[in-house]
Amino acid sequence: MASPTPSTRVGSARSTTARSAQAGWIALSTRINAQGQVEGTCVGTTYASDQVYYYNRPASVTALHGYGTTMLAGVERIKML
Repeated sequence: MASPTPSTRVGSARSTTARSAQAGWIALSTRINAQGQVEGTCVGTTYASDQVYYYNRPASVTALHGYGTTMLAGVERIKML
């Protein structure tokens, strides 16, 4: 049996990456509500060395730092279509 060519290996890796990206987008998109708000992003934090502090952070749709990453993920997903 002949070994796969470099292009075959790259295509296989892209296929695997595409499947992972699609699964990630599906999961992320469940956090976008009907008003287009991203739910589940914790409010900004200060520094603490206590894990409980971070675990108990409240989530808010007005936590804007969740929007940029969601939009970037959406753009990358569109490029894969």
